[in-house]
Amino acid sequence: MRAFIQIGIKIIIGILFLPFLLLIGILASMQIHQMRLASFENKFNNLTHPANTNLARSIYWTGGNISGTGNQCDIFCCELRKYNGDKTELKKHSKDKTIHIDGRKEKFEIVFLGDESLYSTDFYQLNDINNWVNNMELKNKNLYAVFLIDGGYNPLLDYRCY
Repeated sequence: MRAFIQIGIKIIIGILFLPFLLLIGILASMQIHQMRLASFENKFNNLTHPANTNLARSIYWTGGNISGTGNQCDIFCCELRKYNGDKTELKKHSKDKTIHIDGRKEKFEIVFLGDESLYSTDFYQLNDINNWVNNMELKNKNLYAVFLIDGGYNPLLDYRCY
């Protein structure tokens, strides 16, 4: 009988310990993705921009479903910028610019608001830029978005990636 009680106690302790292990796994997974996002953010902030532009708003985000699929972790870095000048000059400035991340080169993109539909992209989070414009009284301003999207990372146990 005593052996039966000892086994029961061990089973109960094991069952109570499992949520703790799961919580540790979730927190570790989130930290891994936050560190990756911080690396992207740091490199994205070091981009050079033409002198005739000013930062209006920025967002840095990690999670799932940027491209409409789940079970992966994606990273989204974006700046909404005001510009004075020629759009072709801005496109020329950013044409061949890349960011070195995880041993590979990633090209960032620019989209001029009002001229190019963000809804035509596969990344529905870019539509948040339209909300920024509406909420920040930036309508009728010369705005463009500079952004970088990278994805397909293993979600591990990070609930934001599902």
